[in-house]
Amino acid sequence: MAIKNLTAVAASAAALITLGVAGMPEASASVPAELVMNGTYRAQGTQQGALPYLHSDWQVSTKCSLSGNHCTQTVKVQAEYGPATTAQLENGKYTFSVHSSEGYICVTDSAKFKPGTRTFTYDNTGGTETDVPDPGVCKDNTPMAFPFSLTQIG
Repeated sequence: MAIKNLTAVAASAAALITLGVAGMPEASASVPAELVMNGTYRAQGTQQGALPYLHSDWQVSTKCSLSGNHCTQTVKVQAEYGPATTAQLENGKYTFSVHSSEGYICVTDSAKFKPGTRTFTYDNTGGTETDVPDPGVCKDNTPMAFPFSLTQIG
């Protein structure tokens, strides 16, 4: 139903309300604001001397449902990880995995990079990178976990 004969002030207010509702970022009342991350973040390993020592920049864009607490992120992590990936929010932490031809360091094999999967579990301050080698590529196929900080830089 159209509303007729609006004053200029009422028409402007209606336009602003419409724009405000339509232009709001997707967020949910049950998702803490700090988990709606958007921008450039620097992931930095916090365990000195550990291999690999993570240092990479992430482009992050978050979308959350208007009802419930479901959020996903589009995360682009420097070129070595390929195209953007999707992180899922569960229990207050985002998680995404990437497979790479250099996704695991075989410590028992002169610290050579071998194929494996890196899984990142994090919130807005940091988290854990867990590296798992592809089957049979290393003498020791033990998953390795490394803590990292996450700081918004842009």
